[in-house]
Amino acid sequence: MGSRLVFFVLILGIVFLSWKVFTAFWELRKTRSALSLVEEEIKALEEKNALLKEQISNLATEENIEKEARRLLNLKKKGEEAIIIVDELESRNGAPSSSGNETQSGVVYWIKQLFGL
Repeated sequence: MGSRLVFFVLILGIVFLSWKVFTAFWELRKTRSALSLVEEEIKALEEKNALLKEQISNLATEENIEKEARRLLNLKKKGEEAIIIVDELESRNGAPSSSGNETQSGVVYWIKQLFGL
């Protein structure tokens, strides 16, 4: 009778330890999977960071700042004339048309659009 009790306790201990080992391996697998995802995200963010740093260095010159201001804000220098080519679809959607004020600068246009003037 005593040996059966010892045998039962040993089997119960083995089952308990096996369960603990299984859960530990399962957690290890989940952690490695999460680590892999985080490493992929870090790699993607590092690539994006390198691209952004390259863009910053390209835009750091006075000439490129002026180019971007002209491109994005439709800015012009004194004495220059701006020519705006408008697609037919854009003119129906409220963008400036060539029949309006052609000499209006991009800044004035955007201020009017933002404030509804």
